[in-house]
Amino acid sequence: MFLLFALAVEGVLASADTLSSKVIIYRESAYVGSALSFEILANGTSVVKIRNASYYEFVCEPGTYTFRVNKYKNAAIVLDVKPGKTHYLRMGVQPGFWSALPELIAVDEVSAKPVVESGSLRLLDGSPLVRPKNRFGVQFAAGLGFENHDMFYDQNGKVSTLSYGGGFQIGLMYGYEFNRHFDLSFNLYYQGSVLSPPLKNVEASFGRGALLVTPAYIIPIDGGESMRFKVGAGMGYYFGGTFNVDGTDVEPGFRTRWNYKGTVGGHASFHFEMNTSSNWVFNYGIRFNALRYEFDSSNNDLYPSSDKLAKPNGSGLDFVIGACYSF
Repeated sequence: MFLLFALAVEGVLASADTLSSKVIIYRESAYVGSALSFEILANGTSVVKIRNASYYEFVCEPGTYTFRVNKYKNAAIVLDVKPGKTHYLRMGVQPGFWSALPELIAVDEVSAKPVVESGSLRLLDGSPLVRPKNRFGVQFAAGLGFENHDMFYDQNGKVSTLSYGGGFQIGLMYGYEFNRHFDLSFNLYYQGSVLSPPLKNVEASFGRGALLVTPAYIIPIDGGESMRFKVGAGMGYYFGGTFNVDGTDVEPGFRTRWNYKGTVGGHASFHFEMNTSSNWVFNYGIRFNALRYEFDSSNNDLYPSSDKLAKPNGSGLDFVIGACYSF
């Protein structure tokens, strides 16, 4: 009986010496590098891709481990993992010349445990991030028209022009990612342009709406979890084209409105997109639009005097920025 007890005690002590240990790798919320995820290696083996405001529990056997941020040779630390003990590694991100630079720091339990258990960090399970396929948001753009029309001359003989293809833009967008490389988006926006340079006694503007359908090819950056390029081309319907002039301050005074028919045009786009969190996506890029309008009607006896105004070129280049919520 005593022998069995002694053997049992010996077995318990032996198992205590080989208890599994835990290394908690955490990353606090920070603006610098928030869109980036970093792959953590332990003795050369991938452990997890740590993201902004997250942590991961790495369960392991006791021993010596070299933890390193993949592709960053200087971001490494050697940790002597004790049996049955929980160790903490904080991954910080410092601003660099070209990009954010990660670092690994061993932190004591007193400092690290309150941060990890605060509820502000989400627990990662080690699986790849699955981004939501749907997104809805707003977009803004400033456009340059490819053709400017001479509209008025000031008292010094300086010409004031107007473009049918440029101006400020605001709109809504919806997108859906079918898979890792194919995306489809819909954009509905209003865009308007005014005289350049402006005149004191005459106001003129051109406004139009558009509905664009854009299939796009996705080019992932570092797996595409946080960043990617989207190259697209599609068709759009441009409607509500209206040219307005208010010259009531000019003798004898006049006011006119020209309406243009809805038209179909093509476009091509190139965007950079990044996730700043699991749900919020920001993007910016350029979009080329190719279309031509056709005069429809006037509210008075004033009509276009040339084909350039009767069938104006509405093509242009837009510089786009937007924010979307993914779901």
